Amino acid sequence: KQSHIQLGVLCWNDGRFPEAIRHLKEGRTLAHKDNDVFHQAKTIHYLGLVHYYKCDFDSAIFYYQKAEDLYVSVALDSAV
Repeated sequence: KQSHIQLGVLCWNDGRFPEAIRHLKEGRTLAHKDNDVFHQAKTIHYLGLVHYYKCDFDSAIFYYQKAEDLYVSVALDSAV
């Protein structure tokens, strides 16, 4: 999953947005299978960044809010 996240970020930095989205979604799927909420949130946050740079602001906000919800759930779980 981490290699897909890194590849997604690399593609995003190179402006290869469709490829970045593909890698990030694969990383999110693998994180979900492992029940790794932190990396799920991280990939969703990066998806928001990719959409922001594509000027697809509605999708960016959607992903940012989804990532925030997951980050908050991780913080609440670790506080218990």
